[in-house]
Amino acid sequence: MRQKVQDYRYLFLLSTMIGIICHGFMIFNKFSLNDDNDCLFRLGITFEQGRWAIGLLDIFAQKLNTFNFSLPVFNGVLMVICISLAICVLCEIFEIKDKISRILVAGIMIVFPEIASTLGFMFQAWTWGMALLLIVIADYLILKTNTLKSIVAGLLICVSLGLYQGFLATGICICNLYFCFRHSSSIKEDVVALLKTILFFVLGVIEYLLANSLFLKLIHTQMTSYQNMDTWGIVSAKEYIERIKQAANVFFKGDIAYVEVAHKLYPVCIIAFGLVGLVWLIRLFNNKKSIAVWKTFILMCLPFAFSFHYIISGAIVHPEMLYSSCFVLISLLIFVEKTKIATYDAVDLKTKKNIKVPKCWSVLISLSRCVSYIIVFTMFIVFFRYDNILYLKAYAEHEEDVAFLNRLATRIQSIEGYNDDYPVLLYNVEQINDNSFFRHPQLSRYDYLPYKDQVNNMDIYWYLNNWVGYGPQMATESDSERIVDSSEFVEMPIYPDDGSIKIIDGIIVVKCTE
Repeated sequence: MRQKVQDYRYLFLLSTMIGIICHGFMIFNKFSLNDDNDCLFRLGITFEQGRWAIGLLDIFAQKLNTFNFSLPVFNGVLMVICISLAICVLCEIFEIKDKISRILVAGIMIVFPEIASTLGFMFQAWTWGMALLLIVIADYLILKTNTLKSIVAGLLICVSLGLYQGFLATGICICNLYFCFRHSSSIKEDVVALLKTILFFVLGVIEYLLANSLFLKLIHTQMTSYQNMDTWGIVSAKEYIERIKQAANVFFKGDIAYVEVAHKLYPVCIIAFGLVGLVWLIRLFNNKKSIAVWKTFILMCLPFAFSFHYIISGAIVHPEMLYSSCFVLISLLIFVEKTKIATYDAVDLKTKKNIKVPKCWSVLISLSRCVSYIIVFTMFIVFFRYDNILYLKAYAEHEEDVAFLNRLATRIQSIEGYNDDYPVLLYNVEQINDNSFFRHPQLSRYDYLPYKDQVNNMDIYWYLNNWVGYGPQMATESDSERIVDSSEFVEMPIYPDDGSIKIIDGIIVVKCTE
C-alpha cells in the first residue's frame, strides 16, 4: 500500500494543481447560477430524484444543527481532490505507467467541460466528486480483486448512484475499456470475467433501486417525473432501439460535451480512435485470431458505453451527465500504453518462436502514439480555455444581473404609494430582453448549462433575495391571473419604460413583456 501511495502521490498532486489552476476562477469566487440561487443553504431535491444518499447527508446535517452551504472553496476543492483520487485509481486499473500518458489522463479528466458545468451547481459539487470516486473504486474492486471485495463494490455502486445516477455510464465505460485490453489466454476466461463484472454491476443497481424505494416509503413520497426519473430504464424494446441508434449517432458526431472548437476537432478524435484500435487489433491477430475476433466485438461495444446515458435515461441530456464522453480521449491514451513497445515481436503459436515484425509495424505504432498525444494535448488546451471562458461569462453576467436587479428593486420601492407589505408581480421577468442588458456577442455562443443568460435561467425571486437583499412577498397565482386580465395591465408599457411599474388593487405589478 505504501508503495502505491508513493507511485501516485505526484500524479495526485499534479491533478489537484491542474484542477485548482483551471477552475480557480469558480472556486475562489461565488456565482449563483441556475439551481444554485435557491440552494445556497440546502442540497436541492434529494429523495424525489432518487438521490437517497444526498438526502441522508441533508438529514445528518440537520441533526448536527447546521445546513449545507454552497461553499465554492470547500465544495470545489473537495470535488477536485475526489477527481484526482479517481484519476490515480483509473491509472492503476489500466496499469498506465507512461508519465506523459498519466499527465494527459489527469489533464483531460480534470478540465473536461462537465467539471465546469458541475461547478455551476456548487451546492452539490462535492457530492458529484464523491460519486465519481466511488464508482471508479468499485470498478477497481470488480476488475482487479477477488469476489469477496467485489461484493463491497456492489455497495459502492449503490451509494454512488444514490449521490448521482449519471456515473453509471462512466462505470460501464471503464469496464468496457478494460475488457478491450485485458490479457486473456482464452475467450472462456474473458467471458467468465465479463459475466462476473455484469453480475456485480447489476447487484449494485438492484441495491440502489431497493434502497431508493425504501427511503421513498419511509418519507412518504415518490419519484419525480423530471428527466423521466420515475420510469428510469423502463421503456419498450422499440424505444431502446431508438436510443441505441441515438447513442451511436452521438459517438460519431460528438455530443454537447464537445463544444465550440472541441466539436470541430472531434472527427479527428474518432479517426485517431479508429487508427489506434486497428493497431491494437492487428497486434492481437498476430497472436491468436479467436481472441482478436472476441476483442473486436468488445471494441465495437465501446461507442454505446461512451454514450450509455442516452440509452438509459431517454431524457434531455444536460452537460453534467456526460462525463463518460471524456473516455473517448482517455481510450487513446490507454491504447498508447498497450502498444507503446515500438519493436514488437509476434509469437508463432505452433513453434513458440518469435516472428520478427516488419519495420513498418514500429512506424505505425510510433505514429499512432504521436497522433494520440497531439490530439489529447490539443483537447486539453481547448477544454482548459473553454472552462475559463464560461467562468468569465459567469462573472460578467453576474455583475450585470445584480446591477439590473438593484435598479429594479430601487424603482419598485420608489413608486408612489409603495407599501412594503404589498405583494409583487413580476410578469414574465424570465423573458425580459431590453437595453438594461448588454449581452456580449463574444460570449453569446457559450450557453453551456448552467452558464446561460442568467437572468432568463434562474429563479428571479431567489436572486433578488440572496444577492440584492430584497425579498418581497410574491403575488398569488389567482391574483396574477386577475391582474393580467385587467384593462389597466393591458395599457401598461413594457419595463423599463415609464409607467411599466404600477400598483393595481394593492399589488405592485412590473410588466416585463407583453
